[in-house]
Amino acid sequence: MENSGFKYYKKILAGTFRAAKPWHIVFAILMWVVAFNGFHGLDPKRIVVGAVCGVIFWVLWFLIGALVITLKQLKLYKVLDQYGYGMEFLRAYENERITGKPFRLQYAAEYALIFARMGQPADAVTYLDSVAIPSNAPVHEKIHFFFAYVVSALKADNLAAAENKWREFQELINKAQNDPVYNESSYMLYLALIYIDCYAGRQGDLSRVRRAYDQTVAYMNTGHYKRYPLPTPDFEIVMLLELKLLGRTDEFNALYPRVRQKVETWDPLLLVQKKVVFEDLEKVCRGELPL
Repeated sequence: MENSGFKYYKKILAGTFRAAKPWHIVFAILMWVVAFNGFHGLDPKRIVVGAVCGVIFWVLWFLIGALVITLKQLKLYKVLDQYGYGMEFLRAYENERITGKPFRLQYAAEYALIFARMGQPADAVTYLDSVAIPSNAPVHEKIHFFFAYVVSALKADNLAAAENKWREFQELINKAQNDPVYNESSYMLYLALIYIDCYAGRQGDLSRVRRAYDQTVAYMNTGHYKRYPLPTPDFEIVMLLELKLLGRTDEFNALYPRVRQKVETWDPLLLVQKKVVFEDLEKVCRGELPL
């Protein structure tokens, strides 16, 4: 059954609250406490009133922010939920984000991924090769572009193109991996690099698979990953592939039921997401990349 707009809003709101950092509410409280006290000194009543206003402001900020996101995305959500990654969604995305609209690198990346998921990854690579990356594009949008390029290239069986893009983006990768400012999107960098190594490993270089496995374990042990876990078990799924390619059957058999249970009990924002993740599970069982 198709999700309603209110269900989308509830799920987006829950996600924004989960992603909130403690300093957000601390900053809001301090801002309002200072505003209420001004030059009057620290008056206990003003401190309490300011703190309450700060909490209210913090809550309203997330309520309104989630509403804005929902209203902005609702049309595309509904089309994607109803039709999946097909021509209907491609046309809807073009109308909403591409044709006659100001250019955004992130939208270009998302547009290419639609082609890749429709079974036209070579067209996605061709399109991304034609995109001129603005020097002032936000880093998180460049990360989206890199991820889309790697996924599209590997789906098109073009390992050379993916590895060339890795070299081209090396400076950005180093910056994003070592700067906590980009933690929210850096997981895509790790996934992209892991996918490249796994693809190379499927062609016989098991040292690349071992490196991918070590990278997966290292990222999943970071404080950021534990504090802000992804809604989809992307890293667990790719770990299943790594274990399979490395012949570690016992570990694969122990991990698989836990990952499948996580997917089965997951209530995603979009219904199509669950279908895609189940397909990814089937792929890794066949030794294929979950792209």
